[in-house]
Amino acid sequence: QAIAPLQESIRLDSRWFAPRLNLLWTLTALNQFDAARKVLEDARAANIQSIGFPQMAYVLAFMENDTATMTRELDAASALPDGAWASNWQARTSAFGGQIARAHEEFRRSVATADQANLPELSGLFGAQDAIAHAVVGQCVEARREALAAIDVHVSLTSG
Repeated sequence: QAIAPLQESIRLDSRWFAPRLNLLWTLTALNQFDAARKVLEDARAANIQSIGFPQMAYVLAFMENDTATMTRELDAASALPDGAWASNWQARTSAFGGQIARAHEEFRRSVATADQANLPELSGLFGAQDAIAHAVVGQCVEARREALAAIDVHVSLTSG
């Protein structure tokens, strides 16, 4: 039911990124990958910018096990001004693949990247994602440690 209103929104304002990105997410969630790729191609052809477009290109490549495209999209996104938002993509991929130690190191780097970009909320989010990855595989001590670190970021934001 969301597709037609999103398409109408794109028709009404073809330069706004949000309806295109929402349509891309919707089509992907509905397993309509060819249509999702078309939305992505159209957005790129129209030079519509959002970190969400390379993110979804990364997700689509991940679902096809296309590591070359994943690397290319991650590298391109990381070079953008808001590239810190992409710094957890590889960590999440590693966690999905059960490579928790590797994911932990990648999450630590993504936390540092977000800190360097002065994005403490994002840093806390990435730390929480690290905690979740540990919890999913039963590493409760590590999960607790990472969760507490993520909470510390929140506390420092709200108390300062």
